[in-house]
Amino acid sequence: MSQSDQAGPSAATPVTVTGKKRRNNVNKACENCRRRRIKCDGVRPSCGTCAVYKDDCYWEAREDYRKPLSRAQVEALVMRVKDLERVLRQHGLDPGTSVEGIGQGLSSFTTHRETSESRDSDTATSNPNDPRDWTLDHLVEREAGDLHLHGPTSAFRHLGRYPRERASALNIYTSNLPAPDLPIGYARHLPSTVPLSQYEHDHCLDMFFKYYASWCLRTNPILFRQEMTASVNPPFPRTSHYSPLLHNAMLSIGLGFSDDPNLRHPLTRKKFADQAKSFIDEEGMNPSVATVQALAHLAAYHSLGAEHNLGWLYIGMSLRCAMALGLNTDTGKLLDKGQFTPEQARARNVTFWTAVVQEGLWAPYIGRSISTPEYTTGLPVIDESLDRIVFDMPAWSDIQSQPSMLSTAFLETVKLMQIGERIMNTLYGLKVDMPTLDQTGTISEISLALSNWHENLPPSLVLNYASPKNALPHILMMHLSHAWLVILLHRPFYRPLNNLPGAHGEQSAAAGRAAWAVKQCDRAAFHVIQMLQIWHRLHNLRYSPPTALQVCFIAGTTHLLSLASSRSNSKKHLEAASHVNECVRLLRHMAVTWPAAEQARILLEGLRTDYGLSGTESVPPSPTKNSAALPDAPADSASSYELPSKPPVPMSTE
Repeated sequence: MSQSDQAGPSAATPVTVTGKKRRNNVNKACENCRRRRIKCDGVRPSCGTCAVYKDDCYWEAREDYRKPLSRAQVEALVMRVKDLERVLRQHGLDPGTSVEGIGQGLSSFTTHRETSESRDSDTATSNPNDPRDWTLDHLVEREAGDLHLHGPTSAFRHLGRYPRERASALNIYTSNLPAPDLPIGYARHLPSTVPLSQYEHDHCLDMFFKYYASWCLRTNPILFRQEMTASVNPPFPRTSHYSPLLHNAMLSIGLGFSDDPNLRHPLTRKKFADQAKSFIDEEGMNPSVATVQALAHLAAYHSLGAEHNLGWLYIGMSLRCAMALGLNTDTGKLLDKGQFTPEQARARNVTFWTAVVQEGLWAPYIGRSISTPEYTTGLPVIDESLDRIVFDMPAWSDIQSQPSMLSTAFLETVKLMQIGERIMNTLYGLKVDMPTLDQTGTISEISLALSNWHENLPPSLVLNYASPKNALPHILMMHLSHAWLVILLHRPFYRPLNNLPGAHGEQSAAAGRAAWAVKQCDRAAFHVIQMLQIWHRLHNLRYSPPTALQVCFIAGTTHLLSLASSRSNSKKHLEAASHVNECVRLLRHMAVTWPAAEQARILLEGLRTDYGLSGTESVPPSPTKNSAALPDAPADSASSYELPSKPPVPMSTE
């Protein structure tokens, strides 16, 4: 027997065990591994994962809870840095060696600006005659208690000095008492020629609030229902959040969501729109926030009916009416003096921003400039009572009912559309100078703002394509609008990459700009398809607001650009063709309810034919399962509809 055999298990040489290596568990992972949601080996001072990523490994929570930058934010920041470096070089400065001099200049400028702003602020606080507060002296209270704005050049600013009786006598059109033969109840101001049961009436209003008014908070469901109940029963008081004009305008859209083909027929809805218009002269003499909302609803009614020029006129009337009421002015001092209740101030503020947001949505839809008025009112304040309203999901949906978060979504939508206004004014104005924009870095700056907005959303508004538990209509529309704005920002720089030179200098910068634009547009257009497929699976695209039609059309034309800029029969070419066909199918589902969707579908099909597509291109295989192809639309899309019943079919992704 050998000496090694006699040593036995007590020998110093360890026994090597083959197979899976056992991993020791640690009681606590480092903060970086916890954030990444991966296992931590517990090695100190730096664990294996942090060593690989070259991160600062730490086990105790820090006070800095900032989120890590996403890939989109990093890309936007890189482009922003390149643009700023190019600006420095154009002014004879070296970005690598002139930091100290630049910092001194910025410090001097910042000090001067802060001093100036501080002086202006002190002056505004101490001077009661500050011209910025002139609007507070010219908000005139009319006979119905509403405030109207008349500037110092108008004789009507003295109307508030007249006694109520004399002021009412001046208005020969105002007649707040309805005719004695009108019925009492919900149908008091509705067309008598349309048999509408109270169940259908209430159902259509409920669908209106869920799938139309929830996006941009177009009408407050709580205040409208409360004041409607009071206004259609004795003694028929005049209120700020209900009016016959508003009631009929809402039903002209809400009936489109009805299951009854007779009620959702365009001629039936036209009767309610005509009935609403019959009240314009009377309400226009003494408008309220309800009048502002009603005119915007009539604009949407004409938009959905493929009458976009009429809609453009009515949205302009809505914005003018908001200015007549002084909704664009800050009424904080009047609130402090007790001339406003907090509820009235909030309603005025929300109605103004609703009108502004819709103006911002109309401008790119119709291809015209934004006409946002000057304003001093602040951003909307979150209304928890609206956030707590439960959104009841349809019976076929696979997610649960949940708080709607209406007010929070509206606040984030306002922030988003402020970026959208800058995009329209910067890139699509009559005097735009594209070469200058490309050189000054404005595009990268706006792109970074869009990326930061998306990354800073509250958790209740974040959309996960794989598990869309927050996919309520207004949240989906908010994300669809974000993708829409990304396309609008980058599409002017969309170029075929195959034909771009690969030289250095300006040509290289142009090639990089085009590659970035192509990537941003293609990704956003595909996300539009994903979100609309989620909408159809959870809610049915028959229930969609007008903005969804335009976003779908823009996504389809973007995929056509991708098709034209890719090599024939390549994977990207085939995917772009299938995405265009998918957009056509999505519009077909929307066209069950809205003629405007049918118009957009016909236009997109015409463009598809011009690009040499037949509409039968197959979808290439893809390893991802985040999206699903839709079932075919009903055969008779003008008078019937069906809910999605087929299981999801995987669709290609990039």
